[in-house]
Amino acid sequence: MPEIRETPVTGLPGRTPRENIEKPLTGGREIEPVALIDVSSSNDETVEPTVAMTKKELIKSFLPLFVGALEGDDSQAAHEESGGGLRAFAFSDRGRAQDLGDLNSARIQDQLGQIVWGGETYIMDAVRMAEKAFQDEFGDRALRSRPAQEMLIITDGKLTDPDPFEQWVKQADETLVVAVAVIGSGPGHDMAVQHYQQIARQNRYVTVDALTGVSDPTEVAFDLRLLSGTSSK
Repeated sequence: MPEIRETPVTGLPGRTPRENIEKPLTGGREIEPVALIDVSSSNDETVEPTVAMTKKELIKSFLPLFVGALEGDDSQAAHEESGGGLRAFAFSDRGRAQDLGDLNSARIQDQLGQIVWGGETYIMDAVRMAEKAFQDEFGDRALRSRPAQEMLIITDGKLTDPDPFEQWVKQADETLVVAVAVIGSGPGHDMAVQHYQQIARQNRYVTVDALTGVSDPTEVAFDLRLLSGTSSK
């Protein structure tokens, strides 16, 4: 497996510098990340005009690296039949949110192969599924002893359901943090970055990483570790 690249070598103007990637504010709580992955039809477009790699291909390349880097970080892995891993959901068309289960190195290629790609970019079904999964896993623990739930959103453009998302994200605090990584390039990408950055300016528990034109999967995996707060760097 390739090493995660610490020094960026790809990307276009607008890419968030590594030193500016903010870790989530959790008040010292442990972090339990859950990935919400945009699998809408726009992922068939290339990452940026000068490379042949599509955003779908980039996602399929960096997710195994990111999951491998997180291996063993799942606080409940030892108690789970699946072996634990990064809890993940895919989102696209309304009513088509997909529960991918716990992504781990042993099963991730099969899990990626089961994703149904295409459609528009509705996120709220996946958000609700992720909230329920977190409650099922940690609901028997006192509120003060639960980890902070991190919604790690990986997307390439603006949401089709931005209004309910903006209402939901207002509740972000040290127990529910939101981190957004925006891949790709072009006007839709730029509009999405601006939208999420505006939300982040209004709530310090929301962080954004613009991966503008980044085509190296090892760079994306490293950025995601920084963004998720699971890296010591």
